[in-house]
Amino acid sequence: WSSDVCSSDLLNVGSMLTLSLTVPLANVTGWRVALASWGALVFVALAAWMYAFRRARPADDPQAVGPDVADADDGAQPESRTWLRRPEVWWLTVAFSGQAFAYYAVTAWLPLLLRDELGMPPGAAGLSASIFQIAALVGALGVPVLLRVLPGPRGVVRIVAGAWSTLPVGLLVVPSWWPVWCAIGGAAQGGGLVVVFALVVRIARDLTENRRVSALVQGGGYVVAATGPTVMGAVHEATGGWTAPLLVVLGAIALLAVAGTASAGGSRS
Repeated sequence: WSSDVCSSDLLNVGSMLTLSLTVPLANVTGWRVALASWGALVFVALAAWMYAFRRARPADDPQAVGPDVADADDGAQPESRTWLRRPEVWWLTVAFSGQAFAYYAVTAWLPLLLRDELGMPPGAAGLSASIFQIAALVGALGVPVLLRVLPGPRGVVRIVAGAWSTLPVGLLVVPSWWPVWCAIGGAAQGGGLVVVFALVVRIARDLTENRRVSALVQGGGYVVAATGPTVMGAVHEATGGWTAPLLVVLGAIALLAVAGTASAGGSRS
């Protein structure tokens, strides 16, 4: 799952760059050009993806025919769906849904929240919110250490969820301490992604099941995550404040805590 740590780091670095640089870029070029410039990175990523895929497997590699055919050659039964009946798989999908929902909701609305609550100018709010992203590097690197030090993954899930909760709770209670809450919550959200996929590895019985569980967890989680910015924005518009939206984020983190703890109970030691 080291690749998931790298993915988490790169996602957060990218988010940090867009949060901190969009407003200064817009001041020079205008908002349309500033937003379009980030969209151009999609084509850069597509080119890199195609290049990597072309070089990933030679044409004569038996694995290149696809996982299901390879599984069949190894004597496995690709039609088997017993892994879908394991409750820890579904608990883990719910846990990742809570993690991803909270992350995307906060990422989308944290700059506006800081502007509204603390009177920050837009550029300063975007730069300040980038603390939430860059701090994720600490969590992504720290969770593997905790998984080695602590006797089981349940404690790590609880530590991550508890630290994550300091962001919405702190912004509700003492918003002037926002750098502290953004740093702690940011580290936790980076660790949350890592601990989920560490649990995927732990509950999977083999490499094939690992791929399938990971696909389900990510597929279900990101579908829920896509609603995060819209739901938080709708709640903010309906209530006219940030208390209710932050409570929604707190609820998503609670989902991570409960479902993550339940899934950790079914993981291999």
